[in-house]
Amino acid sequence: MAYQSHEIPENFLAKWQDTTNVMADIFDVPAGLIMRVLPSQIEVLVSAHKPGNPYEANEKAKLNTGLYCETVMASRALLHVPNALHDPHWEHNPDIALNMVSYLGVPLLWPDDEVFGTICVLDNKTRNFREKYVELLWEIKKSIESDFKLIEQQERLLASNAELLAAIAQQKSDAAKLQQSNEQLNLALSTLTRMQAELLRSEKNAALGSLVAGVSHELNTPIGNSLMAASTLQFHVEEFAGRMEQASPAARCASSSRPSTRAATS
Repeated sequence: MAYQSHEIPENFLAKWQDTTNVMADIFDVPAGLIMRVLPSQIEVLVSAHKPGNPYEANEKAKLNTGLYCETVMASRALLHVPNALHDPHWEHNPDIALNMVSYLGVPLLWPDDEVFGTICVLDNKTRNFREKYVELLWEIKKSIESDFKLIEQQERLLASNAELLAAIAQQKSDAAKLQQSNEQLNLALSTLTRMQAELLRSEKNAALGSLVAGVSHELNTPIGNSLMAASTLQFHVEEFAGRMEQASPAARCASSSRPSTRAATS
């Protein structure tokens, strides 16, 4: 069977430590344990602080070695061994080396119904636990499995918070990218507007140049003709004036040599 391991927060480990201590006192045994199964090993997750307890927290053992807890996990049922030395099926199990000959344990199941491990008590002498002890062990099992549900809820909440924080971070990143894109678009728009203004000004200048050239062309001909006519007129005026000046002395002479009409009449 393939097993999965689950991480347990420190506050729950501390709570379960108190539980196993009290459980060992009530059952009057040296060893009260909460065991956690790993993919290929089984681990002492919590061990009661009692004199004569040979188990320490974080100890690990290989699976498929005939441990009491392996049978509990495989059967998902209570196991009660009053004295392994008197039972051919258990007289060679590894816990005999630690003088743990009596065992009472039940399985611990995660909320998804997968095996987490076991909760058990062990003693170095024969023990025939009465029904009230068995019932108490089942109640302790229920309490720990309720804690499993709380742990799973906390894990989901933490995962949701992590997803929310990641979403917020992504939103901030997207907002920053959007802001950067907007700035780039505004810069591009400003550049485009400036280029359009320059192009419009260039087009206006070009149109004005064409207009001036056209007007200049239209005015050059009549102005040239007018200048030519004025020059010709001036030439004729000057020529006429010259002729008039040349004609004036002869006219005066002719006027002086002609007899006065008044004298002739006399």
